[in-house]
Amino acid sequence: MDPKTPIIIVVLGACGSSSDNYVTRLISQIKDRKWRTVIVNRRGFANQTLKANRFMHDNENEDLQEAINYISEEFSKSPLYLIGISAGANNTARHLGIQGTDTPIRAYVSISNPFNLGRVSYSAQFEFWGRIFSFLIAKSFKKIVENHLLNAKMQSFVRKNFHDVDHVIREVRNMDTVWEIDSFLNSKFCNKENVFDYYEHCSSEYVLDKIAVPSLFLSSRDDPICIHQILPIEKIHKNPNLILLVA
Repeated sequence: MDPKTPIIIVVLGACGSSSDNYVTRLISQIKDRKWRTVIVNRRGFANQTLKANRFMHDNENEDLQEAINYISEEFSKSPLYLIGISAGANNTARHLGIQGTDTPIRAYVSISNPFNLGRVSYSAQFEFWGRIFSFLIAKSFKKIVENHLLNAKMQSFVRKNFHDVDHVIREVRNMDTVWEIDSFLNSKFCNKENVFDYYEHCSSEYVLDKIAVPSLFLSSRDDPICIHQILPIEKIHKNPNLILLVA
């Protein structure tokens, strides 16, 4: 393959894996256009074993930057493009906002970005489909957390915050929503005082004005999670590098 062949880096949704059906279909479509794809699995997901006492939340931007730097160095002649999907869209947009002009990414597509994790997580509790999706995401996340809590490194980290690993497992098993898990567990993983600080830290809405590459945000009016009413439309319009398309 020509060393100048473009590469699309893809970051997935919550609990996403490079083996998911929607991911393999996306890869197939990109491959048909003779481009290359790199799927970045988030730390601790896609059946990965944690090798340090860190989970995804406290180092998401650092992990993504390291992956992009590695790809850029290995394929130095290839132009790099970025796609984020759902939670991965929030993570990638936040990353680009933090990096500003200091990125090799030439253009970016954000699909179903929740933008503000606090609003999305809270509002999901009051919508039928929102509750369904929140329950399913929480169910998947609970399995991932339980598997990692068998890891000695993670147990050491958990004991610093909760003292009793068995107590954490019992509590997580009884949780049915993303809001509950974020309040009890993920805010601690991110070293935040409470869930509100955690959501503000992780939400891309607050750095949209810093994104310096051409970016297309795709959203659906009937999206049950990233609902149309809470899209940061004004903030997107204020940045000339950003375009919002709502279908």
